[in-house]
Amino acid sequence: MQSDADAFARPREFRGFRTADAGASEKRGRWSSASSVGERYLPFGYGTHACPGRFLAVRMIKMVFATLILDYDVEFDAAARLKARPARTVVEGQFVPDMRQGVRLRRRRRSRRR
Repeated sequence: MQSDADAFARPREFRGFRTADAGASEKRGRWSSASSVGERYLPFGYGTHACPGRFLAVRMIKMVFATLILDYDVEFDAAARLKARPARTVVEGQFVPDMRQGVRLRRRRRSRRR
């Protein structure tokens, strides 16, 4: 669905802010958010079967990423730093990272929040 040309302009092109900018709703004519549901955006289902916990899920994801960004240094393992971007894998039409790729998380001594 996310690669349907009838639903999204340039669906095969990576645009990280596709759903954040006005271009995401150019065919629907209204603004949408990560917790929105619709017949062309189905991460949380649609209609009467839409996930009731989607608002909590989106907030939790935001909190996890905020904590990672503010409190941790994130980097690829030493072998991967010598190469370019790690290879990606396609699983049922979805791109996923190489699961053999090592990632290092190091908690910062002083958080930027403190």
